[in-house]
Amino acid sequence: MLIAIRLTMVVWLLFTVAPTQKAAQNKPAPPEQDCAQANSQFELNECTGKQYHKADTRLNSLYARIGTDLQKDQDKSALDKLRAAERAWIQYRDLHCDAARNQFAGGSIAPTIWATCMTMVTEHRIEELQDAYPVDGQPRK
Repeated sequence: MLIAIRLTMVVWLLFTVAPTQKAAQNKPAPPEQDCAQANSQFELNECTGKQYHKADTRLNSLYARIGTDLQKDQDKSALDKLRAAERAWIQYRDLHCDAARNQFAGGSIAPTIWATCMTMVTEHRIEELQDAYPVDGQPRK
């Protein structure tokens, strides 16, 4: 019963914090493991952790590609400002998701809450970067 309640909370979190329909139409969603099929809290924690690491890998790749494009520009201040913004964003992400996890401190669902938050915030950051910067020489979307 407790696992069912927790699973319901996680599914609710995933759907309420999912990217907007417009954003989802603009880019294909990465293949994700179906965490709703997890049979235990441990499996759910593992699954959501993997989802976060996939999103983080995508963000780091995008950030590197944008950085490469910005290095080609005559005005190097854009790259410096992006780096400063990214440092501030990382601090925000970490504090925000730590606060979300803290609500369940000591509970076995805390890692799932943290990983789900980290994934959501990372996916939103990917959208922000794609909207604001050219990628691989292509104009902003």
